[in-house]
Amino acid sequence: MTVVAKSSSIASLGLGQGVHLLKVVVAVDTVAYEVAEPPELPKPEPRQPTGFVGKWRGTARIVDASDDSWLSHINTKHLR
Repeated sequence: MTVVAKSSSIASLGLGQGVHLLKVVVAVDTVAYEVAEPPELPKPEPRQPTGFVGKWRGTARIVDASDDSWLSHINTKHLR
């Protein structure tokens, strides 16, 4: 671990640009740190199509409800 004075600036750590994961131990007058390796994130499994779009495509219909502003919004934005 590298030890620096508590009053040291961030620039004194000598880190380059980018994202760094640090393990830090703070004492009375000093700070000890170690640059850690970021944990490896699991890769997401590829998703298979469910067939939802193919099954329901073209089945929506416009419902006229002039007193319902939310339904009018849905009709205008999502249905043609």
